[in-house]
Amino acid sequence: MREIDAEMFLEIMRKNTDFELVKTPLGTCVKMDWVNAFCFAYCTDSTYLDCHIYPFTPGRNLLQLTNQALSINITGGNVFDGESVKFSPLKWSEGDKQYIFQGTKFVLPVETETQAEIKAIRENWIHELNNYPEINSTDFVLMHIDSKKKGNGMEKFLEYLTCYHFRERGWVVDNQLTIRHDVGTPDFTAFKDDGCEGGYFLVELLLEFAGHQINRVHRNIVRSIVGEAKTGSMMFEDQLDKYLNTRYFNNGFGLLPQHKELPRGDIGLVSINDDYNLVVLNTNTNHHDVGLQVPYFTWFNNLQTCYQLLNDDDNMVFEFVQNIR
Repeated sequence: MREIDAEMFLEIMRKNTDFELVKTPLGTCVKMDWVNAFCFAYCTDSTYLDCHIYPFTPGRNLLQLTNQALSINITGGNVFDGESVKFSPLKWSEGDKQYIFQGTKFVLPVETETQAEIKAIRENWIHELNNYPEINSTDFVLMHIDSKKKGNGMEKFLEYLTCYHFRERGWVVDNQLTIRHDVGTPDFTAFKDDGCEGGYFLVELLLEFAGHQINRVHRNIVRSIVGEAKTGSMMFEDQLDKYLNTRYFNNGFGLLPQHKELPRGDIGLVSINDDYNLVVLNTNTNHHDVGLQVPYFTWFNNLQTCYQLLNDDDNMVFEFVQNIR
């Protein structure tokens, strides 16, 4: 299979998600509601077409609450500045980013080799949309495909696709949960309460203020899985082993779009076959230690509560963090 380009991106999305491909004045796009578009932009660092110079993305770790598992440090991560909430969807909606939290969005792949090229494209597109008053430029989310990078820089898209797959199967998913500085930030993490059927992206808990509700939050977590993504090489095992050696996770996966099998049987594989279907090969090998996993799950539950409290006054989340220390 060739590297993922714009055409392949659209076909992969058509075959592996419930979203519709539609024609727009800017080209063929993936049509999403605002919640799914937000999750997509968060996972992939995609940008809203709100300006051509510095377009906005909720990704790039802007919503990372903490920089270390088992603790919630109000001076760590990027959400808190020690005294107040610096970044959150609620803060953005109170500013000039209300467009994120309403309406239908269109995810548009754009393939370039340079930042100057994509900047010019954004400027031309914003100008072009002046001819279509029924459509706002902020209705578009741009998925940048960097053709000069190995694998076209599509690792984060593979992370999103894996997250989407497991969310649809009842897992809580994320791709920015740091474990420790010496261990790293997994490209994919998922948690499961076997008593809950519906899954969600962890960041969906930040969207309650805008009317989005999770029917049932996973509180009795009993399983977790982790993955490392590579689109331009096979050098993933050492990093994945760091995550697995924490004993926080039941299973580990290599997220490798062009590979059909792995040389070792104690980890699973997420890949894309020649028909552009996502293929998930599970493993029966358990890597977890219950004594270490339980406090990790407790921390994750507290993290979920923090996400929910960020839909309200800053003082509520700070008070909660102080009480659990």
